[in-house]
Amino acid sequence: MEDGVNPDSGNSALSLDQGAHELTTLLGGDPLEDRSGTEREAGEPQMANEAHEPDHVQEDETVGDPFGEGPPEEDAAQEGDGTEEPTNVRLLDGTEVTLDDVEEWRKGNLRDADYRRKTMELAATRKELEARLSEIQQKSQFFDENLNFAIELAAAHLPQAPDPSLLNSDPIGYIQQKVDYDTRIDQLRQLAAARQQADHERRHESEVVFGQWLQGEMHNLVKAMPELRDRAKLNQFNADLAKGIEKYGFTAQDLGQVYDHRLILLAKDAMAYQRIMANRPKAQAKAREALPLQRPGRRAGPAEAQARASKDKWDQLRRDGSIESGAAVLLDLVKG
Repeated sequence: MEDGVNPDSGNSALSLDQGAHELTTLLGGDPLEDRSGTEREAGEPQMANEAHEPDHVQEDETVGDPFGEGPPEEDAAQEGDGTEEPTNVRLLDGTEVTLDDVEEWRKGNLRDADYRRKTMELAATRKELEARLSEIQQKSQFFDENLNFAIELAAAHLPQAPDPSLLNSDPIGYIQQKVDYDTRIDQLRQLAAARQQADHERRHESEVVFGQWLQGEMHNLVKAMPELRDRAKLNQFNADLAKGIEKYGFTAQDLGQVYDHRLILLAKDAMAYQRIMANRPKAQAKAREALPLQRPGRRAGPAEAQARASKDKWDQLRRDGSIESGAAVLLDLVKG
């Protein structure tokens, strides 16, 4: 109804006389109840007003309800006004931690999972390399064994050097024995030279392959950690790494024998995990000292604030019935 005094609407304007009359009538009643009965007692015509009452009720539901949700546009504009506070999470054991702590632990778990995955990959790669090395060693051993057998066989059948006295008694026999002896000696020397050459080529090939592999590992490490291009940062990283692996029983000498860049990255992640676990008590203590978790709310708009203020004044008037409270309500009614 257009002339009603529903305090929740906050939109209907009354004259001073009407406000005084309503105030006198309502001092003992509930300001939130429908005032249609009072108006009928006052003898005001109702037909014209009642015809428009559904529209007025709809207006009260969308505009004047002090507890309404308000227009969606207003809500969307007001949701991002507040500053975000650190959000606490209560664990199953009752410990309260921040989301930042949970994120750090999540990263730590990811590092641990990555550590395990890389360890399994490294074990598979190492197994493959060991199989290849075993095959190479078997071939090399087969070659060495056959070569050594040939050398031993040649040495066992090596004739004695001819007696120089045969030059006087049998010079032709001496020459034949000498030629046979020199031939066997030359064959034995060739076999020994072949073994030395094979050893040299094997060492050279191993050095070349290892050098290429080491260069690739260095490239992969710098690609994964570009900061190591700086000599100062590289030295600091090596110092931290040597100190960090002591927890696992390794020494600096052991570190000097590590060339696989994946092992270096694993050690780096292990050190990061150590730092997280070392700071965990501090994070938990800080979380316990944090403010209790508060749910984010929606800031009331001007219309809602005015409606709430009007309702508070009506509540105050109903509680104490003082002239001051009545004047405050009357002033609101006059202002409309």
